[in-house]
Amino acid sequence: MSQYKSNSYPVDATQEQVFNRLSNPTILADKIEALPDDVKEKLSSVKFNPDSIVFNVPPVGEIKMVFSKVEAPNRLTIAPESSPVPFSMSIDIDATADGKASLATCIDVELNFFMKQMVGNKLNDGVDKIAEMLARLPYGE
Repeated sequence: MSQYKSNSYPVDATQEQVFNRLSNPTILADKIEALPDDVKEKLSSVKFNPDSIVFNVPPVGEIKMVFSKVEAPNRLTIAPESSPVPFSMSIDIDATADGKASLATCIDVELNFFMKQMVGNKLNDGVDKIAEMLARLPYGE
């Protein structure tokens, strides 16, 4: 398996707040309206369900991600219900010295040598954009 890790991004909330929100995606759906327009636009095709997140990936179509492992309060791992390529994404939530949180994502994906050459850089960029977007979500009470 190949692993692609994002940078770590600061979050304006505690580790527990971030974990509680991300482990129940329907809570986030209610908060999207308060986000800046550019972020709302990026999330327009995402559906937040109690046990899953569904998003559209052109040209693949809809992908339903379900929680495959939950380690409170510092890690959530999600994986697709079905996918032609085995992969999972972990969301790591760390507490910082100032009582806030930082967030990073990591994708583990099974790619052959040629696929790795073709999409490796795009996965590096994508995993970082996901972490940045998650860090910008409103987590406060």
